[in-house]
Amino acid sequence: MKRKLIIGLTIMIAVGVAVGIYKKIRYRFAEYEENQKVWGLVPEMKKFDMTELRGSWPKYQYDVDTVFSEKAQATKYINITASGERVSFENSGSAEVIMVGGSTMFGYGVPDDYTIPSMFNKAQGKYHAVNYGRGGYYSELETKLILKLLRLGKRPAEIIILDGLNDGKKNPLYSNELSFLFDSFNYNKYNYFLAGVGSVMPLIKPRSIGIYENPSYYHDLNLWFDSYLDNISQVAHLQKAYKFKVNVFIQPIPGFDNEFAKHALLINVPSDFHDYQFEKYKVIKKRIGELKKIANVCDLSGLFSGYVPFPFVDGTHYTPTVNAIIAKRMLKFMELGVCDASNTKQEIAPEIAAKLGI
Repeated sequence: MKRKLIIGLTIMIAVGVAVGIYKKIRYRFAEYEENQKVWGLVPEMKKFDMTELRGSWPKYQYDVDTVFSEKAQATKYINITASGERVSFENSGSAEVIMVGGSTMFGYGVPDDYTIPSMFNKAQGKYHAVNYGRGGYYSELETKLILKLLRLGKRPAEIIILDGLNDGKKNPLYSNELSFLFDSFNYNKYNYFLAGVGSVMPLIKPRSIGIYENPSYYHDLNLWFDSYLDNISQVAHLQKAYKFKVNVFIQPIPGFDNEFAKHALLINVPSDFHDYQFEKYKVIKKRIGELKKIANVCDLSGLFSGYVPFPFVDGTHYTPTVNAIIAKRMLKFMELGVCDASNTKQEIAPEIAAKLGI
């Protein structure tokens, strides 16, 4: 009986691992096929070696302050320092601008010189933007990152926060995996039978074999927005002491004030994902006045209304042209106090594109 039970459990584990590996491989192939279709719609991406760019996607590492961050790397298209800063286009600017946000700020899908911070640097010579965007980050992690940077001696003239898509999370990526590893440690400490299992668990990469859960999200979006206000308040309260100004930008997303969620390349995205984003943005629109009492806020969520070219390199991350447009709107808001969220009905003007290196 015991032998049959052991054999049965072994088979179940083997099948589970095999299915997890298959799903991961199949997902990667499907993702690559979709990216190939998207890149075919974005002529400006043809100048890059897409296979090499796709193969340069950063990996994550544990971060004691913010749970995780991109690992340092040096490749043709993506370079990240040991401090977690993605390399940006160098200009002559002396006033430092720290830019934080999720993967759209980091610039997933485009080379170093075509991210929002790089485009910002190309557009002027007064400020020098530093790219601290990180995949999966939302306001709580961004706040922790800003506090960490200030603690380490950073003294920016301005801080730019780009938010929207990732917000609504209750806990960061990898929270479940870390909990899983803590459980294995406790087993190792208190149970001799499970000591063997506990010693093996850290060697297993849960996400690689499918033992992975998405972060939990707020169901009550007003409760989420209260939390969001609190996070931005923490940063805003530091402005006077550290002599910087904080600027918050609400990013454009597929389907909100535009038709891109219905695009053929995005119709396979689960409808509940878009539904959640739409409901979240409705709350932002309704309560943005509260946010403006705390910080300088520019709502760019309507930027894609009437925009003709496909604005994404993979469904959520922006093309170099869109990064250039957003960078210009950020600069206009910083220098003139004008939040220009007007419709962008065509590609950026050729003479500006040439200047920005697109």
